[in-house]
Amino acid sequence: NALLSGITRLEPGCLAVVDIDEGKVEMRRWYEPSADVEAQLQAQLTKRGRKDLVDVLEQTLRSAVHDQLLGDVPIGTLLSGGVDSSVIAALAREVNPGLLAFGARWRGNVAADEGPAAERTAAALGIDLEMTEVTEQGWRHGFVPASVHFGLPLANASSVPIAQMAERARSYGIKVLLTGEGADELFGGYGS
Repeated sequence: NALLSGITRLEPGCLAVVDIDEGKVEMRRWYEPSADVEAQLQAQLTKRGRKDLVDVLEQTLRSAVHDQLLGDVPIGTLLSGGVDSSVIAALAREVNPGLLAFGARWRGNVAADEGPAAERTAAALGIDLEMTEVTEQGWRHGFVPASVHFGLPLANASSVPIAQMAERARSYGIKVLLTGEGADELFGGYGS
């Protein structure tokens, strides 16, 4: 769905073919991620032990993060203290020891407040952390700008603080932020 009535958003990896004469729209998939899985590599990996697979994953993540740090503008990171953002921050710090991280804290709900975990992670990594205080009023104030920026319905409530952290990063001259947003689920999700 899109923000405007009568507008349909294309799914990722799809295209739309419009027959102008008949007014018909056909949606087709042009990209299938599974097509990029290298069968030979997959076969090799299935024969390896857990420790080797962990090493391959670590090297793959390290390479991916380090490659993202090749830029001509200041780069920072979002840090929640979760597995995804913590790993990204740790790997980015290997290349950029002066890395600046941005986090959010919500004192109104101790169970949902990621601030303390982000602070512990930043301290363990020896990096600076700038915190954005999330309040109900601030969230409501940021809802429309975040929705306009994303250009579609927000996937979840954290989209507003993410936009606010990005705005804060921009005030520090940082134009690129690394984030693991959504990757915790790949590594077992959130504990209760």
